[in-house]
Formats: sequence, structure tokens, C-alpha cells
Amino acid sequence: MFLIHLYFILGSCSKCSKTEAKVVAFTGQSQSVSHTEDLKVVTFDVIRTNAGDGYDTTGSKFIAPRDGVYQFSMTAISEGSGDAVPLILYLNNQEITATSGGGPLGSGLVLVKLRQGDEVTLKVKAKESGGFFGKITGLLSSPSQVTFEGHLVRPLNVAGVTVKV
Repeated sequence: MFLIHLYFILGSCSKCSKTEAKVVAFTGQSQSVSHTEDLKVVTFDVIRTNAGDGYDTTGSKFIAPRDGVYQFSMTAISEGSGDAVPLILYLNNQEITATSGGGPLGSGLVLVKLRQGDEVTLKVKAKESGGFFGKITGLLSSPSQVTFEGHLVRPLNVAGVTVKV
């Protein structure tokens, strides 16, 4: 199964150029993300992987280097006795998903079709805000370890052929 998945990511065909066969994947980790009064972008202490240079460390966001279907996952693990910080994933400044949990672990996974230049950002939900899970008040969250990962599952344009999704 791994070889089949790798075949699709790399697009290994006789008509593909090196740029079309480029792997796009990243992993960012932060050791202590706190829940604040305002919505804030998560910045990462360590970028473990940035194959294809899609993750912009300066702006703390992923910028799609090519059209395709991408998978993103996010995890928050509480470092204390409170809940993990709630996370929201944004595509071009629009909420697309949030972590589920409500305990010491929150996680989320999404597949999304991106166009080249689309921006994906991970943010910590503000303490008193609306959105996916309604208004949060009096939430006792602890600083959390956060991991954010993403990769290209399937390019939409390979060697001049548009793949329909």
C-alpha cells in the first residue's frame, strides 16, 4: 500500500518533469501553546519536515505550491490537568475544521482541494468566541503540545492532464 501511495504522491510517469514529481509534506511542533483571550496563529518551535517548501515559517502558514488534494492533521495534548487548547484550521481565512475532544487530547483531520497559492493556517480558538462549538466561557485549558502536519495526497494537474476530483 505504501508503494502505491508513494506512486501517486511522486507522480512517477515518463511524461512527468522533476517539478511535477516533487513531494509536498510538512510537520510542525510546538511544546507549549496557551489559550488566550484572542484568536492567535500557532507558531512552531520546530519544523521537522518541510519537503517541497510549502510551509512558510515567517508567516506560520502553509502555502500550496501546486493544485491538489491535501491532507492536514492537528493534535493538541494538554500538559496539565485542564483540557487541551482548542484549535481551528483556516483555508484562506475561512474556518474549515476544528479539533474535537474536550479533554486532555484534541485532534482533527481533513482532506481539502487546494489551488496553488491557497493558504492554510492553524489558530488557537479565543477563550470567549463562537464558531464550531459555540461560545467558550470559563474553559480551563492547560498549555498544550501542538503538532500540525500536512501533505499532498494527489496533484490535480500532472503532465498537462487535469485530474477530476
